[in-house]
Amino acid sequence: MKTPICKNCKKETKRKFLGKIRGTDLCKKCREEIRLNHREKTIDKADIREELKELTKKQSREYREARKIKDIRKAKANQVTPPKLKGSIKPEHRSNNNCYLTLQEKQGLFRILTKRGISREEADERIKNLEKSQRELAKHLRKENKPMKEIKTRQQEMLGELWNY
Repeated sequence: MKTPICKNCKKETKRKFLGKIRGTDLCKKCREEIRLNHREKTIDKADIREELKELTKKQSREYREARKIKDIRKAKANQVTPPKLKGSIKPEHRSNNNCYLTLQEKQGLFRILTKRGISREEADERIKNLEKSQRELAKHLRKENKPMKEIKTRQQEMLGELWNY
């Protein structure tokens, strides 16, 4: 039996190493050369290299901008700002409970106080005293017939003093 011949280089090769490109039988080396040449031509014709460079530059620029935004958000998250006190929504509760600290606000305040070096018991006591003094202040200002906005701002100032300690 006769061994097949590569149409490009005219060398005899085994059948398992022959392959067809555009209907012609070619050996492995010739097929590789044809593919490489074809790739180079198509890339040069389409100016893909320049487009790829522009695309990579654009992606790296966008990545850097996203990192900057993320770093800014992270820095803002680490800043300590006193929370805004929430008021009661229901009208029947507005008269007896104007401002209060939510559970999350208490936990955040507790965490900050303990990070500043205050013991757990002392931090807990400060938060309880703050709530008590806010209630007393609200009662006192209600007796003087002060508007609710003034009561709320005074309570927020009290909380701000504690946060700034």
